[in-house]
Amino acid sequence: RERLASQAGLDEGATLRLVLDHVPALVGYIDCEERCRLANRTVEQWLGQSRHGIVGRRAVEILGVATYERIQDFIRRAMAGETVTYTRAVAYREGDRRQVRASWVPTRDENGAVTGVCVIVHDVTELGQALEAVSESRELYRLLAETSPDLICQFDLDGTLSYLSQASQEILGAPPEEIVGTHFSRLFRPQDYQGVLAIFERV
Repeated sequence: RERLASQAGLDEGATLRLVLDHVPALVGYIDCEERCRLANRTVEQWLGQSRHGIVGRRAVEILGVATYERIQDFIRRAMAGETVTYTRAVAYREGDRRQVRASWVPTRDENGAVTGVCVIVHDVTELGQALEAVSESRELYRLLAETSPDLICQFDLDGTLSYLSQASQEILGAPPEEIVGTHFSRLFRPQDYQGVLAIFERV
């Protein structure tokens, strides 16, 4: 019976290791001395170190002083009992800078005392790059719209103008801020409006 219980424990440990190694995120655990007690395969990949060389060492030794100092406050807050989540750029090793979303979650014993911190870190580099590209595209669109001699506008489904380019001053005789928020019919002569409205309704 004891042998079966021991075997069951080994199977459970092996299953946990298998699951953690297939989680698409860095997962680790440090004790109150900031020594790593658990590290999944992603930790090895990101740091370029064997987990046997990681487990048992302090966070500052594993990450290096420069990287450790950037996240030291987050670790200390988690050790004080606070769940900490942040997004920032971190260099886990030379030449490997990632935009990450990290969560530091304190663990507690039966008396509520903090026993360590579980860390889960997702690589959001591609998401960050995509958002940056969108931001750059918007800025380029804004620049083109503001410098175009043509009148460029944007309006909601009810016809309320939400954007008007600077050309409105030359074409309409009024700056954009005086027209935005009004109905787009203001942009047209009365005799032209019905035709434009018919097109708008079809769209």
